[in-house]
Amino acid sequence: MQKFLSRFALLVTAAGLSAAVASCSDDDDKVIAPDMEPPTFNITVSEVQRTQADFSISSAEAADYAYIVAEPNESYMPTAEELFTDGTIGQFEKGVAEVTTLDVEGGKKFDIYVAVRRINPYVYSEVKKIDLNTDLPYTDLVTLDRVGKTDFKYHVEFPEGVTSMKHVVIKKTDYEAIKNILAMFGTVTYETYLKVFGHPLSESTDIEHDKFAEYGFSEDIHIHSGTEFILMAGVPLEDGNIDSEQFQVIEFCTRPAGLCPYDIKVSIESTSTTATISLTPDPEITDYRVFVDKKSEFDYWRREGEAQVRSVVIGHWDDSTNPVPRAQTGNVVLNPTGLVPNTDYVVGIVGFDSERHECVKYIDFRTGEPVGPKPQIAIEAKPEEVTAPWKSAAYNVKIQNAVSAVYGYFLKSQIDEVLANGAEISAVIQNNGITASEEQLAEMLTSEGITFETSDLSANTQYIFGVYAINDEYVSTAEYVTFTTDMLPQIGGETRNNMPGRYTASTTDVNGNTVTFPVTITTGVDDATTAEYALANRLVALGFGPESQFPYTSLSDMIAAGHTAEEAADLYGPKWFIEFREDGIVVPKPDNLSWTMGNFGTDDNSYFWAVGIRPSTGRDMDNLYDFPIEVSADGNTVTVKGYYNENIPAYYYPTMCTAASSWWFNDIQFRCYSELVLTRDTSTSAYLHRGAVKAPKTVVINSFDRSVKESRQRAADLMKK
Repeated sequence: MQKFLSRFALLVTAAGLSAAVASCSDDDDKVIAPDMEPPTFNITVSEVQRTQADFSISSAEAADYAYIVAEPNESYMPTAEELFTDGTIGQFEKGVAEVTTLDVEGGKKFDIYVAVRRINPYVYSEVKKIDLNTDLPYTDLVTLDRVGKTDFKYHVEFPEGVTSMKHVVIKKTDYEAIKNILAMFGTVTYETYLKVFGHPLSESTDIEHDKFAEYGFSEDIHIHSGTEFILMAGVPLEDGNIDSEQFQVIEFCTRPAGLCPYDIKVSIESTSTTATISLTPDPEITDYRVFVDKKSEFDYWRREGEAQVRSVVIGHWDDSTNPVPRAQTGNVVLNPTGLVPNTDYVVGIVGFDSERHECVKYIDFRTGEPVGPKPQIAIEAKPEEVTAPWKSAAYNVKIQNAVSAVYGYFLKSQIDEVLANGAEISAVIQNNGITASEEQLAEMLTSEGITFETSDLSANTQYIFGVYAINDEYVSTAEYVTFTTDMLPQIGGETRNNMPGRYTASTTDVNGNTVTFPVTITTGVDDATTAEYALANRLVALGFGPESQFPYTSLSDMIAAGHTAEEAADLYGPKWFIEFREDGIVVPKPDNLSWTMGNFGTDDNSYFWAVGIRPSTGRDMDNLYDFPIEVSADGNTVTVKGYYNENIPAYYYPTMCTAASSWWFNDIQFRCYSELVLTRDTSTSAYLHRGAVKAPKTVVINSFDRSVKESRQRAADLMKK
């Protein structure tokens, strides 16, 4: 500043002498030009929060401003030039600048030093100081106390009279991804997320995280710079839901790291399955992270923003937990292997200097063409090893030129459905089959091969057995065979033949009172269902629960109401099945909602569920189980026994529930609190409610294959409960 004033005095003297010569005046007064005077300015503080201060600067004379936030220090007084060198700089718009600074944290005192300047030439103002105090009371459920580049701190405050709360923090991109995944199952809100994944608290608490933080569905969260987070806190009600009147959410972003002015030089050479990556950082780069992956994977993360890509490259801050270490220092040569030939890859790099500013680079490269032979697969049926061809199959597999293989049995109808949507059968086998173990692969590579057997098939059903193999250059081959299982042997004998007829069913209600209703057991309700049920070794029981509440709707009624024949075969009822097996008679559970009891005016169909009472708590419990059936010696009494779970121990009894998922039910429509006992009405022959029993004239097989739920259904179930 002293040097500047000396130069300024010389300029003024020279200007005065020049004026004197030009005007021949004897006036020796020195007049300073207005644009050379130090500019003046005013500061107004509008709001102070624990992690933010808002103030405005106004000046009719200055072009830009600069400020520095610092903790109080009597010996520290920066010059205006230092503020413009080391501080935050901004420009005026029409003489006013609205400033928000995040360089503060709660519970402390700060000084903000501000200066302004003219330009062309630079003329600096005096430095003004603002005193701030962020030691403000906690008035909200959750309050941010500090936000850094890779750390943050917040406070959860209990309202008066509250004894428990929940809190959680999650990356915004993760939250949005979960919402998208679960959109097909239900709506995810902040409150439902906090209910399921929130961490409980019993008193007001400060929570501080540096690079790592527990959250949500994962064990930890990696805190990176310039990343958006969602912070939630709320009071749970007695039913576990979050009180909407006592809930708060804050969205915030960690501080940006700033651009590192230094560089990391990179050179890449690649073969079909390997790469040599040479990295030479500038000396000022203290350390850096390197991550190599397919370009398609990088493109996937880019959909969620640049901050998400950086976080993927950096990975877990504790480098020992990264599958492949990423932290590097100095000159390094990396040699990733196992790359896929003829594929685009990206080397992602995030470097840091001593101030933790970031140097971010993404370099593309492509692997070469494969040079080795393709895998070869031979599949041969082994009928001599199949003892129950209606449920079993065996195929011998031999392969060559492969380093891994995947095999599996698949429903052909499901394969056809996926192929119709544009998928390739090789991808279906690869993604849904069983990966061969090292021992199995070794046997596949021998001249004898290995035989894969299964006894878990359905009768009279088309299947595909497929094998997918890849070589050491990730070149793949897939082979498959199609086969149909035999008809199911008919079992049940005289018991099954004599069972059709009219019965009166009895059970007890919640109060122990007897409840009765009519049930008709028959072979089917038309030619098609009779043939279908016979092939599955089933009879169908018509009627469940009080007839006034759940009147029988026939197949023809359903068709007359506008349903297709296929829909009607699924929705008529109420119905349930009696299935004859080699080891006994059961009411089969509706695995994956494979059969319905009908639909009784609700959004969801009804299903045969298992519901009981847990002795330790007295609360209801549910599941899907097969119910065993006993038939009396004279054939006139059919008892649907409760399912006994010896691990609890307790009985589950037959129940009709509405459901949209096999993981949970929505509502109970009728529930047995004891065994369901059917007593034959010997005075009348078998009949159907408003229908007729027909003997089969032709055999028409209707097979309804339902897809297995994706693994993500479990997450949806957790959010729904």
